[in-house]
Amino acid sequence: MVDPAVRMEHRICVDSRESRSRILPALRAIEGLSVEIQQLDAGDYLIDDSTAVERKAASDFVLSLLDGRFHSQVAKMKLSYGRPILLIEGNIYKTRSAIEPAALAAAVSYLTLEGVTVICTDSEAESALYLVALSRHLHFGLAQQPMLRPGKPKPSRDMAKFILQGLPGVGAVNSEGLIDHFGSVHAVMGASAVELATCPGIGKKTAERIVESIRWSCR
Repeated sequence: MVDPAVRMEHRICVDSRESRSRILPALRAIEGLSVEIQQLDAGDYLIDDSTAVERKAASDFVLSLLDGRFHSQVAKMKLSYGRPILLIEGNIYKTRSAIEPAALAAAVSYLTLEGVTVICTDSEAESALYLVALSRHLHFGLAQQPMLRPGKPKPSRDMAKFILQGLPGVGAVNSEGLIDHFGSVHAVMGASAVELATCPGIGKKTAERIVESIRWSCR
């Protein structure tokens, strides 16, 4: 049973520059979460008055080290908010940059000692999950536990995504791809592993896990 506090409304302010990211629709699908678009002085997501999150792709983080933006952005976040957080999507050690791994590690160490929390995720879908969990904890306390899937969505496409995200390896992004590729949840459930693997974002192993999950029987 979901704690009643989870249904209470909490809010995340999103910078206008993030309005085209895939994170925004994922946040808007969360029951009880109010999403406001604003022009923020610093950071991309304002969780409360003192907590802001700056989101960067791994490649952009590395580029900011090369073009000199890194130190000025860190200083601006620290000046504007008491709890600055840097959210990095992807692996900074696997970009095509010529920067040595030791220098990248030093940059992360510098951030830590400067009081900036560094969080790494693999995708926009994971970033959205982190932002929602952070917002719930700040608004309702650390006793709040993240749900495996967002609250009950509106009918139609959102409902289809909600159902598909219960399958192994399927998140906010590739659930969209499955709907676009197959047209319905029914078609996805009836597809073979070979057919599922033809959908962008669904590899052979994920397809096999999905089919195994659908066909599992306790008898």
